[in-house]
Amino acid sequence: MQLYSQFPALRARQVVSDLCAVMIVVISVIAGLGTAAAITVFGQIGASMESAGNGFGTTMTKAADSLGGIPLIGNAARSPFTEASAAGQALSDAGRDQQELVTRIALILGVLVVVVPVALLARFWLRPRLRFLREASAARLLAGTAGGRNILALRALETLPAVRLAAIGDDPAEQWRLGDVVTIERLAEEALRQAGVRHR
Repeated sequence: MQLYSQFPALRARQVVSDLCAVMIVVISVIAGLGTAAAITVFGQIGASMESAGNGFGTTMTKAADSLGGIPLIGNAARSPFTEASAAGQALSDAGRDQQELVTRIALILGVLVVVVPVALLARFWLRPRLRFLREASAARLLAGTAGGRNILALRALETLPAVRLAAIGDDPAEQWRLGDVVTIERLAEEALRQAGVRHR
């Protein structure tokens, strides 16, 4: 498997693009973790609400129990404190819900911060790199056979710009059709160059 072009200029560009891709992935992961951690801090508000609600509810429940033991007025005195205890529980539940919401948001945004750049890399960096690997490997295999070089020459006829075809000959397509060995070799070399393969 040929990871990089055998021509220095293209190889340098490929190495730089690979290093940039790795850096983007690392930065994205760090940014994702940082985003999640920053948002999770807001969960402390919910934790404080839950703690305050639990403390208030417990205090009101104890007060209600104490007042409930007083003869004659116990039940009447107990009622407001029981209602206050329920309010404390509602505050505690709201704090717990807020913490869960913050955790979900932190997870979603943290993942998005990582996934979006990586998806763009897959589209604009990984696909071309995989295509290069396939084409370079196929070109190396074809270069070793006479029939393969003929196929490479045909590929060059299909893909080379007109200016480069004109530099090969007056009518390279006709020369290829007639089986001109020199033209076929020149075309095949151009196709190998396109694929990043230096044939020896």
